[in-house]
Amino acid sequence: MALINCRECGKQVASSAKICPHCGITTPNKSSVQGALIGKLLIAGLFGWAVYSCSQTANNGNPSTAGDGHLDALYLCQQAIRQVAKNPSSAHVPYATDRGTAAEHYFAWPKGSGLTMMNAFGANLDTSASCITTADGKTITSLTVDGKTIL
Repeated sequence: MALINCRECGKQVASSAKICPHCGITTPNKSSVQGALIGKLLIAGLFGWAVYSCSQTANNGNPSTAGDGHLDALYLCQQAIRQVAKNPSSAHVPYATDRGTAAEHYFAWPKGSGLTMMNAFGANLDTSASCITTADGKTITSLTVDGKTIL
């Protein structure tokens, strides 16, 4: 049998006590029971959120719309942008939201979006880019990096 502090007078009472022998309040452990219940609900809620979040992401934590060519198109664009870099292995091309239509996939990385490429002096600089692919995500129809049209 564990001892707890009464929620009213603060003196120790048995955790199973229905009435505090010191102050006479009923359910002296109610707040601790409520606290435990709230804690369990909070943990269950966090667990549920984590499961939901994981089920909504794919490709290293990036939102997935599998089956529509979206991820294929994004990957193709990311690879093409890396190939344009002076040092492809140092280029960082983050996830970008598909802003295209049913007929094409369109991705844009404005400066400050996390797209960086190494310059001739070895410094990683913010870079902008845009990429458009066909609806199946297998062919790039337009590629622009730092305002220069590549395709």
